[in-house]
Amino acid sequence: MVKKNRMFLKFIDRNTSMRIQTVVGDNGDGETYEALFGDLDTDTSFFAVCEGLYSAAPGLPEGTGLKITFWLHENLYVFEGRVSELAPHIGKNTLLIEQMTPIAATSRRSDTRNEVRIPVNLYTLAQGEIGKAPYRIPERDPVFSAETFDISAGGFCLVSNVPLESDEQLFLAEFSLSSKFEFLLPVKLLRKGNCPQTVLYHFDYGFLFVFDAIPNEKGRISAAITDMMFRTRLAALTR
Repeated sequence: MVKKNRMFLKFIDRNTSMRIQTVVGDNGDGETYEALFGDLDTDTSFFAVCEGLYSAAPGLPEGTGLKITFWLHENLYVFEGRVSELAPHIGKNTLLIEQMTPIAATSRRSDTRNEVRIPVNLYTLAQGEIGKAPYRIPERDPVFSAETFDISAGGFCLVSNVPLESDEQLFLAEFSLSSKFEFLLPVKLLRKGNCPQTVLYHFDYGFLFVFDAIPNEKGRISAAITDMMFRTRLAALTR
């Protein structure tokens, strides 16, 4: 019997961002590439647009596997695949990838959410800028400013009475959890809503932190949240 909630390739939207990592034998993880999901070829194969992997594929050792990850709503999905062939007839830098294992989901909600109000400025960020850490505040106005409804080490939810009109998915988020914990982190927009969080606002937006180029920042933001919540509770007890 097929489980109703099982994820299949046919459920992935075109142009969904993916990370593809090469895995060779027992040598562990190899290079990581940013890719976009194209079209299905069969139920278990699809076309992906990935300039880096397209260039590297001819030189990969025989038997090289692929670890493929992508986000959909609030879940991270992972499966294994392999390059079947280059497919320039479909489009530039396009490869045909065969799915080798079922697609497994991991919920983002493993990070504890804390309801706090913190002002956040968002700046647009191109896909190619994600790996260019350390980040700098752009010399332009933010495209959106709002406050958090909650925050965790994995991301935050913004609430506002003004809609986020940008069609972009990637942003650079500027915010501070205290005078000693200031952050400038890439974030990915996961969802847009009509604010089921609170009746005080019309819109809510869920964002995921992108730690690919700055893995140590997750620990720093986790420590900052713990420090902030401790100080908030201590202040409440001493009133």
